[in-house]
Amino acid sequence: MFRAAIVEAAARSCGSKVAGASRGGNPRTRWWTPEVKGAVKLKKETYRSWLACGTPEAADSYRQAKRSAARVVTEAKTRVWEEFGEAMEQDFQSAPKKFWQTVRRLRRGKRNPVHTVFGVGGELLTSTESIMTGFRAKMSKSTTDKLTNSLAKWIAVDCRPLSVVDDQGLEAVLQIASSDPTYELPCRKTISNKIHQLYDTEKQAKVDLLKKTECVAVTGDHWTSISNTNYVGVTAHLIDVTDREWHLKSFALTFLSVAEAWGDQQKVPTIGTDSAQTMITAATQLPFVHMPCVAHVLQKTILFALVTWVFLNTALEPLMQDVSTSWNSTLYMISRLLKNQEAVKATLCKQKRKLTMLTTTEWDKLQRLATILEPCRYVTEVLGGETYVSCSVVLPALRHLDRIIEVSEEEPAYMVRFKTSFSKDLSQRQATLNHEWLKLATVLDARFKDLKCLPKGEREGVWTSLEALLQTESKSAIPEPTEELAKKKRLLLETDCPLQWWSTHAGAHPQLSVLARKYLASPATSVPCERLFSLAGNIVEKKRAALSSENVNILVCLSKWLKESWGMDQEKPGSLLLEILILSSWHYNRR
Repeated sequence: MFRAAIVEAAARSCGSKVAGASRGGNPRTRWWTPEVKGAVKLKKETYRSWLACGTPEAADSYRQAKRSAARVVTEAKTRVWEEFGEAMEQDFQSAPKKFWQTVRRLRRGKRNPVHTVFGVGGELLTSTESIMTGFRAKMSKSTTDKLTNSLAKWIAVDCRPLSVVDDQGLEAVLQIASSDPTYELPCRKTISNKIHQLYDTEKQAKVDLLKKTECVAVTGDHWTSISNTNYVGVTAHLIDVTDREWHLKSFALTFLSVAEAWGDQQKVPTIGTDSAQTMITAATQLPFVHMPCVAHVLQKTILFALVTWVFLNTALEPLMQDVSTSWNSTLYMISRLLKNQEAVKATLCKQKRKLTMLTTTEWDKLQRLATILEPCRYVTEVLGGETYVSCSVVLPALRHLDRIIEVSEEEPAYMVRFKTSFSKDLSQRQATLNHEWLKLATVLDARFKDLKCLPKGEREGVWTSLEALLQTESKSAIPEPTEELAKKKRLLLETDCPLQWWSTHAGAHPQLSVLARKYLASPATSVPCERLFSLAGNIVEKKRAALSSENVNILVCLSKWLKESWGMDQEKPGSLLLEILILSSWHYNRR
């Protein structure tokens, strides 16, 4: 580091060597070696030959000789400066003397110190101590490279524009943090190249993971950017088994092409989409099992029930906007209104125009409605997770909602109307779900192996389907005795995380574990893919609407991947899971 600092300081402060040194006028020009002399001589000879004949071949020979001579000279100069630095390192006491001798020699012996060595603030450095202190403070190349890589990761993860490297304030902060007053931020092109390198590295890691995985579930969604560019997002969901530990992994595959471009499409058992007709049509044309988004089904049911409730047809002045495409926005609007009830009343009373005030009965209706919608929010958030198993939670969660929405004799007529509409519409929309897949996912989850979320008449059929799948899988493997099925039922009646349970018991049930990796990897909703578009909206904003689709793809995927590797996207299922376990079991045990 010290040697590099001395070499750079001498090169910057001393300027170019004496004119005429190449002709032997300066015997101290150490880089003028026989090798350099021969390369320069060859360049001159080829130049004269080119002037004499003027043929294209002669011109090419001259260009090659010119490039070769330049390379040889550069290498010789670099080598000489390295030797100069080594000599100063070995004899530190005479280093200042040698340094200033070199300065005077390269400036033709002029003793005028102007433009010789300056500090960052422009002050002239005259003492040896101040010069050496500045040299030692300079960061090494490896440290600078690490800082550049960190900047590229920060820009990618937090979706910062590349123009941030032009900020003088950021440069000043990094200079203070690194104790290097000479540090300069890398240019946009350097950061762009680093981001592309990071993307290629992370992409290769995902490709390797997909290659060694047997089953990969995917979700897809469509989005149009502010620049009117259409995108199709695809996320992959799989269970990775490393050192006998099971981990659910979810990541963005690509923003431009379909999952087949990443590997064997035979590994993809399911594709999840929202309720948009275009996505449903596209999914039905693909050779995958379609998994409709449960969260979209639940949201549409809530909207339908609200529309049938006459009270909500009255125009209100909401503190938070109720947006049909934003999940749980109705609940958030009502909760905010109830929280600020007194402030709303006081504000409306001061209006010049007479506004219709909510009555005490209407406030009570809102309170009851919020109580009903709160469990829907729980279910939506739990099913929207992507770092834990969610597919097996769908049926218990829906049974939990059935219990919540049951009509009691003590409830007023308006709540009976709402609950009846909600229950009827939810039952109709549940018909679009892939119940066979959901039942098998539930039976492979250690928390729900008793299948009490299903009517008693359907439970044995699920075990029969599982046994049939085991027999199909056993054709090319060592068969597992079917009489062990009852034993497996008892073993699986635990309350551990399903992935933790399978990490421990996969060796005892190898065929069953293959089915578990296949069915438990499927997400319950298309929320993971829709989160990509929230991220893309931050990237393709008004100031950066001209980004190419390729760069959008790289920035979105890289941000998602780096957050995953840094542990920034870790989610945990809420306490509702335990509630669903208890209440859904109690619900059907009564029947």
